[in-house]
Formats: sequence, structure tokens, C-alpha cells
Amino acid sequence: MERILLDQLQKAYYAEQVKSIKQLASMHSKQETEKILSEGTIFKGDIPAFRRLAIIYEKQKEYEKASNICASAMQYYTHFKMLASAADFAERKEKLLKRIK
Repeated sequence: MERILLDQLQKAYYAEQVKSIKQLASMHSKQETEKILSEGTIFKGDIPAFRRLAIIYEKQKEYEKASNICASAMQYYTHFKMLASAADFAERKEKLLKRIK
């Protein structure tokens, strides 16, 4: 379910960015506008809920649930090419898997 809501957030952000960029298109050449559109429409925001929920589950010793949250975060961040954030959660998941064993 969280994936659907995050996708909606991404789509809303994208639509707003495109609208904004197109409003300023007269100030740039067509090539510049297209470059700005391709670079400026990727949502680069952090989703703190992933981290917080993983921490809550970890403190409750619910390592499997925390690991699942990390997997969801990794999938989301990878999908939107936010590889540093995905790597952070991969590291966290690795530590959790050690605790499960």
C-alpha cells in the first residue's frame, strides 16, 4: 500500500515541476528547456517514514518487520534512482539480517 502513495507523491511532484518549467520556457531555448525538464523533474526528497518505522520495529525487536521496511525503501529509492538512500537501507537491512540469525 505504501508504494501506491509514494508513486502518487512522485507523480504529483513531477506534474508540478513540469508545469513550473513550462511556465518559464520562454526564458530558455527549446534545448535548454528540454534539458531542464529531464534533470529537474526527479523527486529527490527523503522519505523519513521509512527510517522511523524501521527504527521503531528494531527497538521492539521486530527485526523481520524492520527488514521488510528496509526492502521497501530500497525498492522505492532504486526505482527513482536515489542510489545513496537505497545503499543506506541496504546497509541497515544487512545489520538486521545478522540480528535475525
